[in-house]
Amino acid sequence: MAEEETSAEPISVVFAGDAWWGAENGAAHKAAHLLLLDHPRLDFKFWYGVEERNSIAQMCADCARVVISHRPQAVICSVGFTDVNDELPAADFTRALAAYAHDIQTKCRCRVLFCAPPPLAFAPVVEKTQLAREYDEALARICDANGFLQLRFEEPFLSFVRLQAQHSGTLYPLHMGDGTLSPFGQLFVARAIRKSDLLGLGGPAPADPQGQAAPASAP
Repeated sequence: MAEEETSAEPISVVFAGDAWWGAENGAAHKAAHLLLLDHPRLDFKFWYGVEERNSIAQMCADCARVVISHRPQAVICSVGFTDVNDELPAADFTRALAAYAHDIQTKCRCRVLFCAPPPLAFAPVVEKTQLAREYDEALARICDANGFLQLRFEEPFLSFVRLQAQHSGTLYPLHMGDGTLSPFGQLFVARAIRKSDLLGLGGPAPADPQGQAAPASAP
């Protein structure tokens, strides 16, 4: 973006998902905060369709109200956490997810990003771990078919955990015991959303020269 980036109309961004995001000040809110900090000259309007027990079927039923009605420039969804815990078969999840993606694709002119909890969030329960892996693969196919962006967290999470294991200092877990993101994990996900540059805004806007400290005088 140019140095004097501005927005005449608010940039509408919808976050949707379930308890994996976290509640107030969870990953969705942290991602919004990073956008505001990076682009203080832009006028954002954030909408949160985040419910603790949001299944993909419920998100599909609520799509017109939660997503389409806001005429968003970007939609950011986390799906699957509730459905894995409810052990919804992968075929049923895939059908509902395809319908949800179709509604967004045909009724919104916007950029779309999907993510799902990585399978390791459900370890050591083998059945749920495998189901999460099947969901993630279905999500990859649907995102590819619709031209949506997908953030896949399995390898980034594992890589980060392996790097932390080499340290003897303070360690922060990415997940809580129930599979939801820890506060640190929420920041990890929010940063990944920011780095995806879904809105095409680039990196942080240049600082206002009037707000910068004067250079130090030469000795």
